[in-house]
Amino acid sequence: MSQSIDTLDERGDGSAVPLGTDTEQVGTTRHIGATSFHDPWLYPKGPALVALTVTIAAGIAPTQRPTLRSDARRNREMVIGNIIANLASMILSARYEAGRRLAIPTAKDRPSRYDRADWPKGIVSGVLDAMAGAGWIVRHPSVLRQRQTTIEPSRTFHQVVQHCGVTRGDIGRLPGGETIWLMARTGEDGFADQPAPKERQDYSETPDSRRYRGEMERINAHLNAASITFAGEHQGPIFLRRSFMLRHPDEPQPRRSPSRTFRLNGRLVSGFWENLSSKDRYQLRIDGQEVADLDFSAMFINLSYIRKALPLPDPATAYRIPGLEEHRDGAKAGLLSLLSRRGPMKQLSAELKGLLPDGWTARQFTHAATAHHADIADLFGADRGVEFMFAESQILVALLLRLNAAGITALPLHDGIMLAVSHKENALAAMVEVSLHVVGTALPAREKAITRPAASRDSNGHQPIDK
Repeated sequence: MSQSIDTLDERGDGSAVPLGTDTEQVGTTRHIGATSFHDPWLYPKGPALVALTVTIAAGIAPTQRPTLRSDARRNREMVIGNIIANLASMILSARYEAGRRLAIPTAKDRPSRYDRADWPKGIVSGVLDAMAGAGWIVRHPSVLRQRQTTIEPSRTFHQVVQHCGVTRGDIGRLPGGETIWLMARTGEDGFADQPAPKERQDYSETPDSRRYRGEMERINAHLNAASITFAGEHQGPIFLRRSFMLRHPDEPQPRRSPSRTFRLNGRLVSGFWENLSSKDRYQLRIDGQEVADLDFSAMFINLSYIRKALPLPDPATAYRIPGLEEHRDGAKAGLLSLLSRRGPMKQLSAELKGLLPDGWTARQFTHAATAHHADIADLFGADRGVEFMFAESQILVALLLRLNAAGITALPLHDGIMLAVSHKENALAAMVEVSLHVVGTALPAREKAITRPAASRDSNGHQPIDK
């Protein structure tokens, strides 16, 4: 059984879009503008958000049925509170932009493992209409095979949240929610420069799914017990999940092939820090310390050479394609796209074109990349990206568990981590050791500079820590 979903912040489905972009489209439906996905487990926890919820609920109480049964009233209040918590979470996020929408399913579909068991689907649409009628939200109706129902907070909602002093600390999350997701490509092409859409798949348990779920529970528990702030404000609740993938929905499911089901993608997603611009990361703090940004050098290139049983290339030259020496970002994005796509690169995406010199074509880039990495060129266009993502995610999970066991909090970022600066040397050593254990080769790791606005430097040019 499959279930269509909307935009989620995931990476790398093997499409023509270069990896490493901030967001990607996932699902058989498409949206206008950026979209967050509804979380049925959020609820108003702090006094400011609880008070706001009581006010809104009282103002949209049914006028024709003032004597609702207690269970019906409780369900309605639960849905209202959940929607308010989702909207507050969205607008208080570190990278919120006006116009962002919340995708919320209103269909009365048969529940799957991804649904909240006690979620009253039948009343959601009516609650949304009532909130829209009262001016708290703007509702955008669903369009068959294009998008789900989406909502966005009204200006009034923004103003009231600000006036009431609502913070992320007012948002709670009930236990529950599936941390191991399985997606399948639909076979459809992506829209414009977007990745090909995928559908969420129901699945039977396997030893892998149980083990991975247990690992995610430990990682999430550690993150939620840690002190993690952005711009001085506590961030939470945190609920990471791993998103695995099937190349096709008819691919063998767990009952017939349990050892092959969870072997593609597997990246950790839904962390608020994953969509932070690099220029904003200086505002992150873990246990009151500024963070160090660590990652594996040329991860996909190195995994390609490991796949071919070849020595790793010099990290300094992995992306130095002749003619692109001054366009490293373009060379990197193009190489990752070649490794992740299915079939040849016929044209440059708008993003990749903007990273390459004027006049470069897909054919020219492919020829230059093939000459520079002739030993792995047969992997270009072979849809290997989702396989490398799995290896990458296995390394990251093992690394997080090792650091957590030592009392160290780290935020995963696909092929790297961010953690308190006092732990960076231990973490760099752990990255090399864990990669050797997982893929059989010690992968080089490095620290990336975190930029700060010039105004934040002191008179000596130093970058002070923001408390």
